[in-house]
Amino acid sequence: MIRRLFSPLNSNPPLNSVAKGKSKVISQKSVVGNMTGKAVHFTLPNSHFALVLQLLTVINRNFAVFNRKNKVNLRLIKPLLIGLTGVGLVILGISALLPSQVMTSKWVLIDGDKDSILNKIRDINSWPKWNGLLQQVSELEIRQKPSLTDTGSRIYWKDARGRSNEIVVTGNNEKGLATDMLVEGQRPLLSGFSVEKRQADSVQVVWYIVEDLKWYPWEKFYGMMAADMKGPQMQESLNQFKARQEKGNRQ
Repeated sequence: MIRRLFSPLNSNPPLNSVAKGKSKVISQKSVVGNMTGKAVHFTLPNSHFALVLQLLTVINRNFAVFNRKNKVNLRLIKPLLIGLTGVGLVILGISALLPSQVMTSKWVLIDGDKDSILNKIRDINSWPKWNGLLQQVSELEIRQKPSLTDTGSRIYWKDARGRSNEIVVTGNNEKGLATDMLVEGQRPLLSGFSVEKRQADSVQVVWYIVEDLKWYPWEKFYGMMAADMKGPQMQESLNQFKARQEKGNRQ
């Protein structure tokens, strides 16, 4: 096989002479030139060339033996790989149909005056008393702007996992409060509180969180569970806010 493969190199010495230590230099100009259309010169000592040929021969022989012994296994693996690829494509197709943005929202009705309730929400210094995000945290720091109607107020804290978190007030008007939520290692979240008068003596307060999702299937499927993960804490926080507000109204 080796002799047939390298038959154009008629000037090459036999392999047994190479093994004896002869150090002629082989020119492969004719072989490489025929392959590329150009004359390319490179040289290699006979001893090194012989070792490369022997190594290639051993690798080729071992691969052929492995292929014969594992032919049945390869027949079994091929359908499995095709099936896994098909399942992956189906999952990717389903995730592509899911929305790339998900919103979680909870609300309560509170007896009281709209302006009074809105100002309580604007007062971020009071958030740790009712907002579950800021309870049982460390390194809490609140920077409230002089006026409750100003934007730019900030809250810093570290959660139970040690991640840094920040809330920044980006919008403030008669309809409510808009904030950006920054969680270490995650994409920014849009959050806020909407305050609207629903009846003569009640006000609806809505807390919402909007998340942008990447195209990854696991992120899309996470979006389907986001409400179940965040919703209970949001609802409990609003219930605490309602209880404090209505208790203050009775006093």
